[in-house]
Amino acid sequence: MRGFMKAALAFGLVALVSSPVLAQGGRGGFGGGMGGGGPLMLLGNPSVQKELKLDEAQKEKMTTLVSETREKMASVRDQLQDLQGSERMAKMQELSKPINETVMKSAGEFLKPEQLKRFHEIELQTRGANALTDPVIAKKLGVTSEQETKVKSLMADMQSEMREIQQSAGDDRQAAMQKIMALRKETTTKVMALMTDDQKKTWKEMTGEPFELVQMQGRRPNNN
Repeated sequence: MRGFMKAALAFGLVALVSSPVLAQGGRGGFGGGMGGGGPLMLLGNPSVQKELKLDEAQKEKMTTLVSETREKMASVRDQLQDLQGSERMAKMQELSKPINETVMKSAGEFLKPEQLKRFHEIELQTRGANALTDPVIAKKLGVTSEQETKVKSLMADMQSEMREIQQSAGDDRQAAMQKIMALRKETTTKVMALMTDDQKKTWKEMTGEPFELVQMQGRRPNNN
């Protein structure tokens, strides 16, 4: 829908910085998943809506939620423009946390309990290794301070390389996406190597069945 398309454009920069990069479905480990750009963007993705079995009334409520959140998303993007590296990541998390919390609270009003549970699993899959920088997730996984420091360093390095890829891509977005996907896979492998077997088991329990998030390309479908 037109409202969601505008929101996607407004939040595009934030999505690339804040979430795992666009790739295909989280098949084990800390996300082989596509960066969804946060809860709002995931809820607007047709493949997620299909997985959650949203009815038409729920889709309409989601569209309203997108429209109401659009300006807040654009504000986050604007405030990130002059920041780099770990400072950018920290600021992004600070600014987007209350927005994501509001989105999830609103979504919880029209999603059924089983839909909400599955959505949380999908959201974690798409966040991938970046989820470990979230204090709540890190606590559940028992991430040590040493692991946390190493993960944040790896994520900051990835985000820096992502920006370089984007800046040098020109109009060849497909080539840039392929490079980003390879970078994402490499970073995920490095993060996985830091985790214990128990942490990997807990992560698998938190993320549920693997889900393949289908990337929306070109013109947005009318049913999102």
